[in-house]
Amino acid sequence: MKSKIALIVYVISCLFCVVSNTIGFRDGMLWSKVAIVPAVAVYYLLKSNFKINILISGVLLSCYLGDIYILISPNDHTTVEILCFLTAYLLLVFYLLPNFLKTKWKYSENGNLLLITSVALAILAYSILALKFEKIGMGLPVLIFYGITLSSLLLMSIIEYFRSNSKASMHLVVACILFYFSDSFYIITKFYLAFSILDFAQLVAQVLSYYFLVHFFILDEKNRLNYTTIDFP
Repeated sequence: MKSKIALIVYVISCLFCVVSNTIGFRDGMLWSKVAIVPAVAVYYLLKSNFKINILISGVLLSCYLGDIYILISPNDHTTVEILCFLTAYLLLVFYLLPNFLKTKWKYSENGNLLLITSVALAILAYSILALKFEKIGMGLPVLIFYGITLSSLLLMSIIEYFRSNSKASMHLVVACILFYFSDSFYIITKFYLAFSILDFAQLVAQVLSYYFLVHFFILDEKNRLNYTTIDFP
């Protein structure tokens, strides 16, 4: 029951955030964002019986800091936002790495996955290289590293999905795809043209990514520790 309350708070916060952004109520959007990651983090803790994992905590904390830093420094927040989410992606890679390195794949799977990821890397790299860097306030190497990290994360999630075809891996793939689209739409609206539909899509993708990410953590921890089945509402 408590986990359902946390999930309801998350859903309400997401809805209020998206609606506020759509109608131009920026303060409402920013302040409702403050509740999104804490609500989904509490949901994770309740579902996992308060099994605290340092890497998972670091991922959620980095995402939270990336979301709220604009409230702390409204006029100079882009650089810190990028670094916060880069930290979250790196921690998620470290979380996945042990099992990833143990995985044995078939050659055909490797070929298909390499092709998919190469295309994703090329698109993201092109977007980064075409940016107006004077508006960002950070160097090209950091941005390239950000793109490589995100694309590597997407590659790992796809490989894991084809390898295990499990509920956990499905949630991971969806979360990483949402990360990818959220960041891509952010780049377009922030540094190219401010399309309202893309701004809406970016925010929806971002807040939904937390839901799928936390469900992945719950299912993956359950699989690792051989818990009994967890029923989601």
